[in-house]
Amino acid sequence: MCKPTAVADVSVVIPTRDRPVALARAIASVVSQVQVEVEVIVVDDGSLVAAAAPAGVRLVRHDEPRGPAAARNAGVAVASARWIAFLDDDDVWLAPDRLAELLRATPTGGWGSTGARLVDGRGRVIRRYPAPADASFRQRNTLVAGCSTVIVARELLLAVGGFEESFAVLEDWELWIRLAARAPLTAVAGDGVAYCRARGGRSHRVEAIDEAFGVIARRHALVELDRRWALLYRAEMHQRAGRRRSAAALYLAAARESGERRSLLRALVAFLLPSAIVLRDLRARTLTRRSHR
Repeated sequence: MCKPTAVADVSVVIPTRDRPVALARAIASVVSQVQVEVEVIVVDDGSLVAAAAPAGVRLVRHDEPRGPAAARNAGVAVASARWIAFLDDDDVWLAPDRLAELLRATPTGGWGSTGARLVDGRGRVIRRYPAPADASFRQRNTLVAGCSTVIVARELLLAVGGFEESFAVLEDWELWIRLAARAPLTAVAGDGVAYCRARGGRSHRVEAIDEAFGVIARRHALVELDRRWALLYRAEMHQRAGRRRSAAALYLAAARESGERRSLLRALVAFLLPSAIVLRDLRARTLTRRSHR
């Protein structure tokens, strides 16, 4: 339940812009959490119609959009709890004890994350992602569902400087690299979040993604990164955006990086069959549904 901020265990920051229906679902999944007292902070990042928040939810308003990184930082700035959790306005927490489990498992002063379900705009499960193993996280430094799976000690978050507001996308990925340099990630098993990938989302802004990857690679040159994974991620985003040539080129680069043939096939498919990525999602959704009957 939402309680006065003086007794909150966790401050939950939800950035939002012009998605009132999705925001209501996100808030409902937070206030239904049990065994933990939460402070809910909604940061309205310049909505055309100002967001409405139910009683007990703190609302911070930006008159002009400043971007998700700045919105989250604004929420953290007014947070009162020792722990910070994040939730995007189009995502939901799946279980009422999700936050309590993370809080119990994460060492004092550290940070933790769970697995997630990737869903489409209608809430249908496309695939499930487990919580990251330590080895895979240290190579990729990224978490599925972005911020929505994460809890972090406020003192740790402030010590690394919060989100880098110059990033239009991948601001979460860049933050995870800095957090991991200070404290190991604690992974908690299970699907903690339903993560929505809708058409037109930030993950489809391929030029911004390419630029952000370049900045991250230069800024964190000493961090061991999985270059093949980064190329495949960018290739998929280009493919989803309908950029056939650039998607094929990135898949070919991934094939050269790893020497494996699968990316060669992906390059050919991306170039010749632009709708193949949609068919792949449909197949993954069918297999996921069958495996959990």
